[in-house]
Amino acid sequence: MKVSRHVVVSAAISTAIVASGFPLRAAAAAFAAGVFVDIDHLLDYFFTSRRISFDVKDLFYKCENHLLSTAYLLLHSYELAAALLAAAYFTRSAVLGGAFAGFAAHLFMDAIYKIRKYPNKPLGYFLLYRIFILKARFYEVYK
Repeated sequence: MKVSRHVVVSAAISTAIVASGFPLRAAAAAFAAGVFVDIDHLLDYFFTSRRISFDVKDLFYKCENHLLSTAYLLLHSYELAAALLAAAYFTRSAVLGGAFAGFAAHLFMDAIYKIRKYPNKPLGYFLLYRIFILKARFYEVYK
C-alpha cells in the first residue's frame, strides 16, 4: 500500500478526532501511528540491501513494488493493535486512543490490500501465527 494513501486516511482520522473534541495531541498520535508504523519496512530494506542505507527513493520503490526479499514487518500485527487498544482503554488516555485509531486504520488498509491480493492467506497479520505456526517471515506468507 502506498504511503500517500496512509497519509490521506491518517489526516482524515486526525481531523475527525479534533472535530470530536479530543485534544490535538491525540490527533497527532493518530497521524503518527497511521503513517509511521511502516518504519518496520526500513529493517526489511536493510536486510534486503545487506547494508545500512537510507536511500528513501529506493526504499519506497522496493516496498511499493514488493521487491524486498525479507519482510518481518514486526509492527504489522493484530496482537500489537490489541495491546494498544488495551493500553488506551485501561489508561483512559486520549493519546493512546488516537494512536490506536491511526494504527488500526493502517493495519486494516494493509490487511484488506493483502487479503484481496492473497485471498487464501488471511492470517498473515497475526505475528504469533507467523512466528510459531509458519516459522516464516511475512514475505514467505504472501508468496
